[in-house]
Amino acid sequence: CRSYGYASAFLFAYFTNDGLGQLFEKSSGDSLRHNAHLSGIVLLGTEWKTQLRDAFALLTMWQKIAIVLLRLFWCAVFISALGGFVVLLRNPKHRKYAMVLGLSIGYFSGVTVIAGGLGAGARFRYMIDYQMLIFALFFLYTTVLHIARARTQIQNQNILHRKFYPAFKI
Repeated sequence: CRSYGYASAFLFAYFTNDGLGQLFEKSSGDSLRHNAHLSGIVLLGTEWKTQLRDAFALLTMWQKIAIVLLRLFWCAVFISALGGFVVLLRNPKHRKYAMVLGLSIGYFSGVTVIAGGLGAGARFRYMIDYQMLIFALFFLYTTVLHIARARTQIQNQNILHRKFYPAFKI
């Protein structure tokens, strides 16, 4: 069961990695490698607190802020992409497009896992970033559209209620 934990942590880290750890490692010129401490797989180990503390000690405040904000952005994209994939799969008109994009994401992710192992970073995900963004934007579009329709429906019910029952206020 622990192997499922490693696989799921790696996949989550793969889909949400921003690549800034590698960028800051190259730009700092420091001989200590903090990039390995910033991966998601570290959280499954027993010494994860000390490793994250050591990694963040090597970064400046702006680098820490950038890493946290971009990681949150890619987490939001990943969760929205999953939602968009589910929404597209439920629509028979768009199901075949969702399957093609979903299989493409699965293929490239599988190849990356086999080729890169647990050390695969954001650079291997560039070929599927646009596909994840398509799913995420479709999910956001359908969510906004659903909220707008619900608000319009509520407003229409209020207007009808006032028309037939003018003495009652909602």
